[in-house]
Formats: sequence, C-alpha cells, structure tokens
Amino acid sequence: ELQPEGKQAADMLLAATQRFTQGSERIEAAIKELSSQDNRTRQDAVEKLAQAGTAIVNPMLHALADRSRQAEHPQIRTALVQLAGTTELPLLAAIDTPDSELKKQMIAVLGLMGSLRSAVYLVRPAVDAGTPAELRQLAAAALQKITGTAPDLYEAEKYLTRQIAKLMWGDVPFIKDALNQVQFWSWDPAAQGVVRVTM
Repeated sequence: ELQPEGKQAADMLLAATQRFTQGSERIEAAIKELSSQDNRTRQDAVEKLAQAGTAIVNPMLHALADRSRQAEHPQIRTALVQLAGTTELPLLAAIDTPDSELKKQMIAVLGLMGSLRSAVYLVRPAVDAGTPAELRQLAAAALQKITGTAPDLYEAEKYLTRQIAKLMWGDVPFIKDALNQVQFWSWDPAAQGVVRVTM
C-alpha cells in the first residue's frame, strides 16, 4: 500500500498525464493526422485519440459538423468506429443533435459499430413517417446491420413496449455505482456537444 506521500505523487503524475493526453491541441492535431497519406501517422493518431478517452468525442463531433472539413469526415467516422469502446455511449447522446447532417453521421457510425445499445434510439426515426426520408432509410439500414432486421411500425411498437416494461421494472441500461447513481451522456445544445450526467 502506498504511503500518503506516494499516493499524492502518483495522483499528481496521473493528473499531469491526463492533462497531456487530453489536451485540446493534441487531440485536434491527432484528428487532422487521421487524414494523413501515411498509414503509420494515421495509426499513431488513433493511438493518441485512444489515450485521451472520452475527451475526444466533442472535438470529433465539432469536426464532423464543420462542412469545410468534409474531406476529413470519412477518416473521423472510421476512427470513431475503431474507438467504439470509448465513443459509443457519448455518440448515443449525439443522436439528439438538431444538426441533421451530423445526426446522419452518428447513425451511420453507430450502425458500423454494430451498437446494440443504439437500437432503442434508432427505432423511432426508422419508422416515423415524420422523419425525413434519407434519415429514415439510414436508421432502418443501421438497424438492419445491428439487429438483422429493419422493423415495421408493428414490430417497432412491440419492441418499444418491451423496452418500457424493462425500465418500469428497474432494468436500466446503465451501470449503477456504489451510491446507486448512474452516469450517462446527454446532448447539450449550449455547448453543441455531449456532456456526462450523473443521477
């Protein structure tokens, strides 16, 4: 067991490491390196982004929302899929963006990830006649890839009814901590990004 001085030194080292790996300039540089012609540079960029954890999500979302950076978008989407263990949960919240182009990209990324958690978020846009046709088709295609089927209105209603019943019985899709609190991600309109919420 570490002595108090050793623990303090370890905490300081960890904090310094996090400041370095999660620095906005380092993350932005790594995002740009994803589009490098050099394969090794692209792989190094993915490794740098992996080290930064969830701090990468909002800068990557902002890059995807930037129409002047469209040439970078395919590589950014690929990296989000490669980093699914870190990015999946925040990206579920990003589906709530009012930016329809960004929303389409989030649905496509979650579909490529094979994100089972995203199914409940994709059912409505896949079957709602009020959803723009392109978005509805994209959500249906993502569900087809994830679950093996694109539901019709009847199947969607049955699925959502089952999900509601699970929630009513306390089967929440979040992990509770020792204090019986859960953490999840939410879209923050003011920040135009996702934020972690504890309840």
